Amino acid sequence: TALLTLSGVLGSLAGMLEAQQQLAYVPALALLIGAGWVCAGHPRKLLWLGAAAFAVALVMHAADLPTCALTQGHGTHWLWHICNGLMLTLLVTALPIAKRAKGA
Repeated sequence: TALLTLSGVLGSLAGMLEAQQQLAYVPALALLIGAGWVCAGHPRKLLWLGAAAFAVALVMHAADLPTCALTQGHGTHWLWHICNGLMLTLLVTALPIAKRAKGA
């Protein structure tokens, strides 16, 4: 029983560390949402879509380890990379549009 207790404690600590790792991305998500808030028009929509893609990526990142056992090691790792790629594409697309709208 001591081994099971130790295993449970270590599993809980690993879960807490994983949750803290996810929380480290919250300021970046907030900044992205804020950037969309100050922009107008089409860039705003692109930035908010990018924020949504980033939020989904964070969920997929958090779900990766628990789903690995269910999917024979595949997990959701590949999904969060696709979501991050989508987010970056949306941001890179929004930047020149925002610069043109601002007259820079």
